[in-house]
Amino acid sequence: MSTPTDEMRQRLTDLREAFDRSFAEPSHRDVVELEDLLAVRVADDPYAVRLDAITGLVADPMVTALPEAPASLLGVAIVRRTIVPAYDLAAVLGYARRAAAPRWLVLTRVEPAVALAFDAVDGHVRLPREAIAREGGIDGEDSDAGRRALAGDVAHVSTGARAVIDIPAVHATLVAAARSAKHG
Repeated sequence: MSTPTDEMRQRLTDLREAFDRSFAEPSHRDVVELEDLLAVRVADDPYAVRLDAITGLVADPMVTALPEAPASLLGVAIVRRTIVPAYDLAAVLGYARRAAAPRWLVLTRVEPAVALAFDAVDGHVRLPREAIAREGGIDGEDSDAGRRALAGDVAHVSTGARAVIDIPAVHATLVAAARSAKHG
């Protein structure tokens, strides 16, 4: 027959075991996965770049022009002691080329590394992954299809929506174009 003391001991034992188990078992709380983005401007339009797709950011880069280069290729730049081709991201995304040189470069993580030049940095943004629409894209005319293919996701930030530039897709497009020009 159990006594109130035995019941109390058993209750304390149960509570202690439950407490210990709470540290050993995975938490059932919702884990919010965050995405770090660099908010940028390309041809005065708001965009974002995933930070895990780039290895560096350079302000006021020295770019040496190349003769007979494609319109999107600004030239070559030295970034972290490496010579890399520097492309005008606005031209790659289908904007008309401007007279003013872009102020910023990001270096792609994908090899062979290339530098992508753009106009302005608006800052760092950290968002829950669900704040980035995977099915969306940039609204616009059919002539913007290339732009939508290279910046199809949309990040919903406090200042509005920003198309997220798909750096690996941009890189693949540039490498394919360079190979085609080399063999053409």
